Amino acid sequence: MKVTFNTGRLYTPEGQIITALLMRGHIIFHDTSRGISGTIALPKLYTILTPAELERHVMSQYDIGAYTAC
Repeated sequence: MKVTFNTGRLYTPEGQIITALLMRGHIIFHDTSRGISGTIALPKLYTILTPAELERHVMSQYDIGAYTAC
């Protein structure tokens, strides 16, 4: 699953645009507004079923720095 969303945070006049790609066992994301990319690991039994769940999970981990920079 791949999503592109706008957090509404004012890092640019357009907001903060993030693209996230859910892969097996991890998520790859790119914050185009800030030029930050990273990988977020998922626990083995973690399930993301909807685009909204993917967005929430990416932001919860990104905000606390729980990702590996690419």
